[in-house]
This record gives sequence, structure tokens and C-alpha cells, in this order.
Amino acid sequence: MKSIAVTWAISGSLFIAVFIGCMYVITGATDGSGTHSDRRGVLSANEQLWAKVSWRYFINNTQEATGLVNSLDSYPVVNLWQIGDTLISLTAAAQLGVISRQEFDQRLSLLLATLSHLPLVAGKTPNLLYNTVTGQMTDYANQPKPLGWSAQDIGRFMVSLKVVARFYPEYSEYLDKIMLRWSFCQVIDNNGGLLKSTIVNGRFVVKSEGRLGYSDYIAGAFGLWGFPIGTSTNLPYNTTFIYGIPIDFDIRDARTTHTPSIIVSLPYLLIAMELKNTHIFKQQKERIENVYRVQEKRWYKEHILTARSDYFTSVSPYHVYDTVFANGYHWNTISQDGQFYPDLAQVSTKAVFWLMGLME
Repeated sequence: MKSIAVTWAISGSLFIAVFIGCMYVITGATDGSGTHSDRRGVLSANEQLWAKVSWRYFINNTQEATGLVNSLDSYPVVNLWQIGDTLISLTAAAQLGVISRQEFDQRLSLLLATLSHLPLVAGKTPNLLYNTVTGQMTDYANQPKPLGWSAQDIGRFMVSLKVVARFYPEYSEYLDKIMLRWSFCQVIDNNGGLLKSTIVNGRFVVKSEGRLGYSDYIAGAFGLWGFPIGTSTNLPYNTTFIYGIPIDFDIRDARTTHTPSIIVSLPYLLIAMELKNTHIFKQQKERIENVYRVQEKRWYKEHILTARSDYFTSVSPYHVYDTVFANGYHWNTISQDGQFYPDLAQVSTKAVFWLMGLME
């Protein structure tokens, strides 16, 4: 237990996975349509302990002035995907009885007040990063500066608003008002293509965003809000076989997409648990099952425990994709720029909790 607790203290994403995984087990989370997943019931003693230990991350990393939660322990920067995780985790904490309704209302009200006044890039679109202490836009060096935007991060945030509204509909009006401040013209095009931007020579350059899996999940998120999603759910792909199980992967050139071709657990597990009664889930059901089965079968075939996800490191390369398949190889571990890091392969506790939620 000690080693897991140490990991929780470092990784906000792991803490979130524990909480959200537990919530899906006990309540069945929303897919935006108000339906529930199959299992509902009281948490076991171990599950209650996991949730209580995980809550320490919130206690240690919530900023009193803004309600924002550090993305990593004591590191005062966060992106919109992580803010979405925070909203879902806060909902989970209340649903699991880890915090009181009064504490939930206080924390959520402060966070919504901050989100309703977030500075926007060119006054239109949420920035890639924010300082959790001030709520201001920041760059990768945590200096006040706009960086651009990400449809992927915004999509995750959009799902979180639906989750909060499902369990606490009295907040729906305030949740909607946050979105009404934003312009989506440079985030998703008329054909459902997802867009991101970066700064090149001092100017914002808009590019396509999303790889197979992540693109489908984010398209589903935008679909919950009535946006067109066609292009993002029809990406070109090929198929590799691992232990006879077909795994589809994105075949677009990384030199043009600026993202390596990867298959990890997270987007498929999110589709299964958050978008279960949507067209996206029906479309992706076989892929979801195969990503789960291939990791399970690796244990039966090779006795190698496997739960693959991306994660952050404190030293270079800082962000690692620990994959089922990447850049032509099974069980490949790579960085954002496609370099190999086999020594950084691990069993992701974050992925374990998500996989457990899917199994249930």
C-alpha cells in the first residue's frame, strides 16, 4: 500500500482514475443521456480506502483562491482536460461520501466562478495551460502567455460538464454559461474535424488534432453538445494482430499530424464508461473489447502483467506513451517525438483502475 500511496502523491491523473473508477463502480456514470452502467452497489472496504487515500491529492493540491487543482503534486499548472478530470473527481468524491454535500457545493462554486472568468485566447478560446494560483493563461515555462488551444482538451472538459449536470442538475445553468463564452469556430470545423493551434514565429497556426481512439472519444464529447462529428470518427486505419486479436491503428503520417500513431487504453475506456449509450460507443465497441482483451491475454500467454497508458515523468522525455501498439511495434513505449524508451514501460495503476471499471 505504501508504494501506491507514494504514486498517488505524485500523479494527479492517477488520483483521478482511482476516484472516477470507483464512482463508475458504485453509481454507473452518465454518458450524457442519463443512463447508467450495469453494476451499482456499495464500495468494498478496500475501495473505500482507495478513495479516501486518493482524496489527499485534492487536499494537498487545491488552490484556495481559484479552486483549481495542480496537474502534478505542488506544480501550479493545469490544462482543460485536467480541469475536466477535476470536475468529475469532485462529483465522484461527493457521490462516494468522501466529502459532504456542503464541501462539494463550496468547492464546485469556487471552481465554477473561476471557470466563468477564465482568460481566453483572443477572447474566444480556452488556452492550452493555466496557472492554478492565479487562473491566468500560462506557457510551458509557467510564464503569463497564451499558447493556443486543443480540441482534445476542450472535449474532455465538455464531457465533465455533462457528468456534473447528470448528478447535480441544479448547476446546469452555470455549467452551460461557461461554454457560452467560448467560440468554437477554430476548434471544430463544419465537417467535424478537430483542430488545435500552436505558436509558430509568434503567430497561431491551426492544425488538425486527434488520433484513432482519442479522436473518437472527443468526437463523442462534441456530439453530446450537438456539434457535427463525422470526419473525426472516420479516420484512415490499418489492422495489426496481437495473439490473433485485431488492433486497429491510425495510418496517417506522423510528420503531417505531428502526433505518433499510438494505441493506449484510456480513450477506449472513457468511451465505454462515459459514452455508453451513444453512437460512438456502438461504433467503437469491438475496438474497446479488443484493447481490453489483448492486455488480458498477454498475461495468459506470457505471464506479463499489462495495463498500458500514457504518463508524465519528472525528467526528459517528460511525457511517455506506454502503448499496446505504436509506430509499427507491439507493446512499444515512446515519447511525443516518437523516440523509443523501452526502459520506461510499466504497469500503470491508472490504467488498472480504468480497466477494472470496464471489467465491472
